Order: sequence, then C-alpha cells, then structure tokens
Amino acid sequence: MRKRSLVLFALLLVFWVVISGGADRQHILAGALLAVITVWFWHDLGLRLPSMLSAGELLRLGRCLVLLALYVIQSNITVAKTL
Repeated sequence: MRKRSLVLFALLLVFWVVISGGADRQHILAGALLAVITVWFWHDLGLRLPSMLSAGELLRLGRCLVLLALYVIQSNITVAKTL
C-alpha cells in the first residue's frame, strides 16, 4: 500500500506542475502539499477499488469519453461563431 501511495503522490505532483505552467519553488511546494493531503485523505480508498472493469463499465466509459469529445467540439464551434 505504501508503494501505491508514493506512486499516486508522484503522479499528482507531476500533474500539478504540468497544469500550473511553471516549475518554480512556489508551485512545487504548493503541489507537494496538496498531493500529500490528497493521498492522506484517500489512503484507505485503495482497498475498495476494483482491480478490473467489467465489459459494461468499459462500454459506459467509452460512451462518456465519446460524449465528452462531442461536447468539446460543440463548444469550440460555439466559441468560434462568437469570434
């Protein structure tokens, strides 16, 4: 479980640095703090997560991703029309 928490911490920190657009000390410290809090808050969730998704869940996930892509395209077209 400790390894999983460290991996989650590292992924959250990398994600934070990527979306913050900068890698200065302030962004890294804020990201590390938020990653530690997030990992600590959700540390017991790992025991309840399923290891594999069922076929129905994979189909629902695919449907959601397709809908998300369509909504993004639709919103881009709407914004382009206003420009």
